[in-house]
Amino acid sequence: MRKIGLMLVAAAALSIAAPANAVTVNYQFGGVGSGTMALDNTAPGVYSLLTLNMTLGSANFTQANSGISGSGSNYLLGSMNPGCGLGFLGAACSNQNSFFLIFDPALSSQTALPFFWSQVGDILHPNDTLTLTQYTPTGGVPEPGTWAMMLLGFGGIGLAIRRRRRPLLA
Repeated sequence: MRKIGLMLVAAAALSIAAPANAVTVNYQFGGVGSGTMALDNTAPGVYSLLTLNMTLGSANFTQANSGISGSGSNYLLGSMNPGCGLGFLGAACSNQNSFFLIFDPALSSQTALPFFWSQVGDILHPNDTLTLTQYTPTGGVPEPGTWAMMLLGFGGIGLAIRRRRRPLLA
């Protein structure tokens, strides 16, 4: 009986373990572009760029040559182009691998407006369409509290079966 009590206390302690803190929002690009992006939303309403893998024409953009800035419902995602305009986030120029767009990270599906992009040897494209769609990656590992509750449930079922009284035959 003492062992069962200790197991119940251990399961209860695991079930109140702290939940995971990181919140990742994943996007898939469509329209003229393709690829994916992941944003960190650990602090509610504040987004930062975790990963970016986007292709526009023959130009490839990653988190190494791009950035994000903004707050609320208006976030700017763009390339870092030192030779383009003022050389800040979001400048898009002809004849360079560059882009910028404005989007709302809280929306599950949207068309980026405005959206401008260019690639080396090409003009600036101001009228193309880029869509962003949130998606949830499949898989994952349950948290310790989930495992504890499941084991506690199995233990309760086992205990109920073991303690079930059988009718006396007369």
